[in-house]
Amino acid sequence: MSEIRFALSSGDRFNSVAFDRLVGSLVHRAPEPEHSLIIDLGSARFFDPYGMVCLVMLARSLQRHQHQVAFVLPNDSDALQFGHSMGFYDQLALYSSLRNTGRTRSAAPVRRHGLELTPILAGTDISTVVGHFLALARAELGFGVGDLVDSAKMVSELSSNVRDHSQDQGLAAAHLYRDRRGSRYISIGVADLGIGIRQSLSQRHPEAGQWTHEQAVAQALAGLSSRSVGGGLGLSSTRELVRRYQGHLALRSGDAKLQLSADRQPQALRVALFGGTQVGISFSQMADKG
Repeated sequence: MSEIRFALSSGDRFNSVAFDRLVGSLVHRAPEPEHSLIIDLGSARFFDPYGMVCLVMLARSLQRHQHQVAFVLPNDSDALQFGHSMGFYDQLALYSSLRNTGRTRSAAPVRRHGLELTPILAGTDISTVVGHFLALARAELGFGVGDLVDSAKMVSELSSNVRDHSQDQGLAAAHLYRDRRGSRYISIGVADLGIGIRQSLSQRHPEAGQWTHEQAVAQALAGLSSRSVGGGLGLSSTRELVRRYQGHLALRSGDAKLQLSADRQPQALRVALFGGTQVGISFSQMADKG
């Protein structure tokens, strides 16, 4: 069986941009199932939660399409250790083989501030995701009570949407980081391979079936819901939270991706078609919190 190799093409960071490029390369080359696919992460020095959950979804998707997939693990020791501590490579191994695994891991891994990759199958999984978010936001970011409630509701609805509407199991992860200025921020990734936003909305709003994926994503962000009661994906409240905490949002479904940040206008991008819905969110600490 011949091999086709896909290498990390966006420097040493695997995030939403790197995922878009990787999926675009796969779609462009359209490998047949008889080709073994090698996804080389050897140069990676950083993975964010969005990048990790999306890579696992990609491995699942390729397995569904009868591809044999292998991931080359990072050469960087910190990236290798971080991936192990987050359960990232264990999740990848469910759907693919792993290469470059012979390197010795630290006997005493550093305690990470976050939530390892967690399958979303039941209400208890959603509680776990929200609980970790609340603990980090309360202790590390200086969120007040009202903001804790608002942001936790949004995280809960994002996770609940996977269980209730995607018709698929999902995956979530979260971690606390420091930026170059020393400020703390939480990064969260939630992803599934389900029916996507457009089809989900069309079950309650038949006209949505005629929309583009971009239109469906925009309507979901504006508050249109696939639920009979409630706030849908929890995205309609995101604008204010993004502004208040200098946050960022990346929302991907179908062939559409919408990016929001506090200091820029919303940006809609056309990306390679990929199943389900993938969401990445980050929130920064309060300015007066040390």
